[in-house]
Amino acid sequence: METRPAGEAQEDPIKTLIQRDTRNALKGSTALYLISAPILILATRAFLAFFHTPLTTFPAFYEIYIISITLLALVTYLWLRFHPASTMRIQLYLLGILGLSIGGGFFLIGAPGFLSSAYWRGQAELQDPKCTRDGGELAVLGGRTLVCLKCSRVPRVGFETPK
Repeated sequence: METRPAGEAQEDPIKTLIQRDTRNALKGSTALYLISAPILILATRAFLAFFHTPLTTFPAFYEIYIISITLLALVTYLWLRFHPASTMRIQLYLLGILGLSIGGGFFLIGAPGFLSSAYWRGQAELQDPKCTRDGGELAVLGGRTLVCLKCSRVPRVGFETPK
């Protein structure tokens, strides 16, 4: 039997697994944002040059918008990597919605990862997190996987949202 020092509280295993899995999903979503930003900027410039469109202030604002979202994604990922206990749900929801608002490239693929991670981080803060499919109770299987006790499936933390 494992004993712990009196001052050390035992960490909730479900919360720990959700934080680990959302961190992995955030890594992929941030990478997609980092890959997509220069591609979208170059594609916009090539499109404007191909059609001999005079450069107005729109491309500059669009580029600043893309770069700021990408930098926010990078800062949020790094913050959650070094401070895994912090929730930052608002930032994750914001990154997902902003990624969808750009509407191009890998931003559309990475945005659901941020939205799902925000949802699951909120579930981790609850006393009794629920499955996304049927609202069943979650349990830890083998110390490394979450499983729904009601539908006997493994929820994909960071990749799915409630139906």
